[in-house]
Amino acid sequence: MIRDWYEEILPKDKNFVLVDTPKKFTSMTRVLDELPMSAVDLETTGLNTRKEMIVGMGIGTSFTDAFYMPMAKSTGDPYWTNTSILGWVDNYLRNDSIKKIMHNGKYDRKMFRRRGFDVEGFVHDTMLSDFLLNENVPHNLEACGRRELPSDHSRAHDKLHDAVHSLGISKGKAMGMLRVPIGMMKNYAGLDVTTTFQLAQIYESRLEAHNLDRLFYMLLMPLQEVIMEMEERGVRIDVERLEGLRDLEPEYIKFAEQIYQMAGERLNLNSPDQIAELLYDKLKLTPPKEGKSTDDGTLSKLMDEHPIVDLIRKYRSAFKIYTSYVIGLHELLDGGRLYTNYLVHGARTGRLASADPNLQNIPVRSEFGRKIRACFVPDAGCKFGDFDFSQIELRVLAYYSRDPILLDAYLKGYDIHRKTAAVSFGVSEDRVSEDQRAAGKTLNFGVVYGMSEYGLKDALKGHWKPGIDEALQARAFLEKYFNEYSGVKKLIDKVHRALDEKGEIVSLFGRRRRFPEIRAAKGGFKRYLQRQCFNALVQGTASDITSLALIRVNKMLKEEGFESRPVLDVHDELIFNIPEREAEEVPRRIREVMIEPVGGIDVALEVDGNLIDCWEKAA
Repeated sequence: MIRDWYEEILPKDKNFVLVDTPKKFTSMTRVLDELPMSAVDLETTGLNTRKEMIVGMGIGTSFTDAFYMPMAKSTGDPYWTNTSILGWVDNYLRNDSIKKIMHNGKYDRKMFRRRGFDVEGFVHDTMLSDFLLNENVPHNLEACGRRELPSDHSRAHDKLHDAVHSLGISKGKAMGMLRVPIGMMKNYAGLDVTTTFQLAQIYESRLEAHNLDRLFYMLLMPLQEVIMEMEERGVRIDVERLEGLRDLEPEYIKFAEQIYQMAGERLNLNSPDQIAELLYDKLKLTPPKEGKSTDDGTLSKLMDEHPIVDLIRKYRSAFKIYTSYVIGLHELLDGGRLYTNYLVHGARTGRLASADPNLQNIPVRSEFGRKIRACFVPDAGCKFGDFDFSQIELRVLAYYSRDPILLDAYLKGYDIHRKTAAVSFGVSEDRVSEDQRAAGKTLNFGVVYGMSEYGLKDALKGHWKPGIDEALQARAFLEKYFNEYSGVKKLIDKVHRALDEKGEIVSLFGRRRRFPEIRAAKGGFKRYLQRQCFNALVQGTASDITSLALIRVNKMLKEEGFESRPVLDVHDELIFNIPEREAEEVPRRIREVMIEPVGGIDVALEVDGNLIDCWEKAA
């Protein structure tokens, strides 16, 4: 008998069983009911959990053994209609004494929940553990398998992945995956779950060895639970207001007309080649060492050479805002609500990211950015509760640096931005203007983000004395800062030494950020890595504090019987739907929970919070 190719490529130790009859189903239940743990994975028609279908379910019982249970026929009709069979599936998934392992479990759980099932006993997400252990590499299942498992297993997995997805796409997005041969799906799902099962065993011991197990179980796994519920809840959009934005002239048109006038011609501003020709050939700007690049990093270095560079950057930003949000949000709406996808593994520092849409990229200061935020509104009968930690990065900096001035500022509650401005401008604190205080704030946070003298020079344009080199004045500002806050300078030097010696930095919570490139790095690239390392320590800790606060607040709201719930987490800003009848008590309780001491940090935390009618009005 000739076997199909997808049977031939399987490693000989694999035993994958297709559960497509009641008899095979009964045999499977006898095995699974006796096992304390299994890996679970869904095969689906696509990635949109609100619209796609479950094709089948894989259940792995070891690195070699798995079951595949089809859940839909090629027509899209349910594969199983027997209520006792579906009832067993429901009970199995809800049985928290049977521990489940998944890879990107948030996605699978949302697919299950949309179809009436739920998963209890979910103890390990191998995508999240891989993120903690290997933050610099891809975290998809196939990539993890290639790094960790025998080559014959990962080669077969890769071939089946490519074949299944090629067939699924070629047959059409809606139904294509339903028409992939069931034997191929069985083997693909079997490799998915056996890979997940084995990865969990490997990662479990490695998390413990690297002292990351507490961070994984106390932060990442509970955080994933909270944001899954936030994603399912969605956020209400004022559709009429969003529609009205289409009628306004986009900001990018204004910038485009200014560019055309300055360039003396009309050109395609979305063409890198035409922009390069304009800048380097027609306007004779100095190209960087890498060549005639037009990426934003390069353009930022050319800002002083010609005013058209700033206009091009503003055009690009405004064009992206309009196409991604004014137009793009309409396509993502579902019943007047927006359902984003939060990524616990989206930023190496640990800060939450989001996609479809990327809420982090909606600008706060631009006119269109504010108008887009105005379209995000609370549910009927509710207010938005907008909460974030006051100066959280600087409080974290005070904790790590033990700088006496910073510690004293947060102990006594005086204005640290005014203090920095007074030192920088050489005036008494009572004579610091609001403009100077803003400059002091820029400098304080610039230190956290590793701002160089050249970055500070650009950030504080308008503050420099004429006739004196601005970079030298910026350097003097930084020198005054570090003379005043000597503990901060010592911390920066300590972080840089750790980077040189160990190639990594480890935060208070045990989060590691590795920089393998530091061994060969020199000059500007090394300084860049040093800035990234320092930022990872401070911003990463601040983000973990915010995430822990979100977990604790969500727990409090449920345990105390409130209906208020979180709906947005953007750049460590937490926004809640708060029913008007809870508008007095809940904000007070949220503040109380957020400022509770965390992780041994002895610098007092403060929370800013407001009740608002739309996201635009957030502080």
